[in-house]
Amino acid sequence: FAIPTEGDNDADSTTHEVAAKKDSGPVSDTQARDLRDAAEQFGADIKKLCTYLKVDSLTQVPANDFDDVMKLIMSKRKKAA
Repeated sequence: FAIPTEGDNDADSTTHEVAAKKDSGPVSDTQARDLRDAAEQFGADIKKLCTYLKVDSLTQVPANDFDDVMKLIMSKRKKAA
C-alpha cells in the first residue's frame, strides 16, 4: 500500500500552473505560402481550416502552431488516400 505516514506526500493533491505559450507572432510569408500550398495539394478546405483555427487567413496562424497546422493538413491527405 502506498499510504503516506507523515506530511502531505500526495503529488496529486496539489496543482501546478501551466506556463502559457509565448506569443511568437504570425507565421512568416513563406510559412503561410507553405500552408496554403499544402492545403491545396492535399484537398484541405482553407476557409474551414481558418475557421477551425480561429483566424481570418493563413497569414494569421501563430508561428508557434505552424508545425501542428501542417500536420493537421497532412492528416487530411492520409484520410483521403
